[in-house]
Amino acid sequence: MPAQGSLKERAIEAAGGMAEFKRKSESYSENLRFLESYKPELIKTHDKMWVAIYNSSLIASSKNLPDLVKTLDKQGVPEEALIQYISSENILTLYAR
Repeated sequence: MPAQGSLKERAIEAAGGMAEFKRKSESYSENLRFLESYKPELIKTHDKMWVAIYNSSLIASSKNLPDLVKTLDKQGVPEEALIQYISSENILTLYAR
């Protein structure tokens, strides 16, 4: 017998409902597309740095992740901002607030 409420249903509820879940998903996808399309240019100017992308714009960067998060918090940037470490070297990173 399945557990009370599926994992998918609980995730949607935690996100604030289906409409908010879709909005956040679309926002993430747009920010990721922006990052991927401008990554070569960003690597030239922000190599080996953490960058924050929100509303398809670079909104902050730092060599130090905690400092970047503090900056975003001070600016009131929502947690859905995409944060990623970019480098000219092949390094796999993932950060989620």
